[in-house]
Amino acid sequence: MKKLTKLVAPLLLLAATSASAVPVSTLSGNLTVDNTHTTFLSLDDSIAGTAIASGDNWGYTTNFTGVELLPGQDYFLHIQGNDLGGPGALIGDFSLSGDSHVFGNGLTHLLTNTLDWAVSTVGWFDYITPTYYGYNGAYPWGYRPGISGNAQWIWSNDFEYDDTAYFSVAINATDEYAPPSAVPLPASIWLFLSGLAGLGYMQRRKQEKSV
Repeated sequence: MKKLTKLVAPLLLLAATSASAVPVSTLSGNLTVDNTHTTFLSLDDSIAGTAIASGDNWGYTTNFTGVELLPGQDYFLHIQGNDLGGPGALIGDFSLSGDSHVFGNGLTHLLTNTLDWAVSTVGWFDYITPTYYGYNGAYPWGYRPGISGNAQWIWSNDFEYDDTAYFSVAINATDEYAPPSAVPLPASIWLFLSGLAGLGYMQRRKQEKSV
């Protein structure tokens, strides 16, 4: 019986931990906004969400890394930019590690551009397509380190007078990864555990009869 217990124990441990074996994606990014910004991670495209980064000087690149994403859960990356005078613009370079999530473009790497992003000037609703104001290195901002040269400066269609812009992009959970609580133990292991349980029961009955 002791030998049987030693054999079953590792399999029971596997059964208990298999649900937590789903790889977790993490979100990282480098960005700046002329003039200030707050970056959020949200579950709802109409709500700002939880702040994960901020910056108050467009001349410096803001970095954040290691923001964990729950497998099976969709998110939105939100950036609120505030212009304090002159032209306003956002530029950024974002990436996902792991396989449980992708950006709205279907990839794990995303730059600011007019194709994948949406912007609003009134809040987290009434989104429109942002306007392009040059690649990283364009006047009057120059080159921002830590951000790809292919990233675009974007804002609303009036970067001189629209003082606040609300940017949004989707982060989608991939189909092959369900929430941890829904990850099943392989059927073959359950069959094996059931068989061992039956053997244990028979052995116990045999010992009871021999007493």
